[in-house]
Amino acid sequence: MKNLLFIISLVAIIFTSCKKDDGSIAGTVTYANGGEQVAVKDAVVRLYSVKLANDGTIEGGANQTPIAETKSNEKGEFAFTDMEEGNYWITAVGTIDGVKYGTSPYAPVGVYLPEGQSEKKDIVITKL
Repeated sequence: MKNLLFIISLVAIIFTSCKKDDGSIAGTVTYANGGEQVAVKDAVVRLYSVKLANDGTIEGGANQTPIAETKSNEKGEFAFTDMEEGNYWITAVGTIDGVKYGTSPYAPVGVYLPEGQSEKKDIVITKL
């Protein structure tokens, strides 16, 4: 009986200490064409985890490795799911009529994702 209580307690501790991965970030990748925003199909959208120091500066510099990558669909939509609370950068790159477009390498799109929440973050890409 003591062993069963110990195992139940251990499972409860492990379960409650696990981080929730039920947040999501979604949006649409577009570019400006004659004053109109046009969806970008097959844009490569990359997600980076960003660690902030106590003073709000970014730890680890700008040379981050993406933690996830996806492509936008025919409507320009993308989504990252099963995410933990945290700070993230999003970049996107796509080809439009043979010309490369993307987010500025010096200005990725930033987003803070609260625990268990969903955030919408649209991305406008420009000619690189």
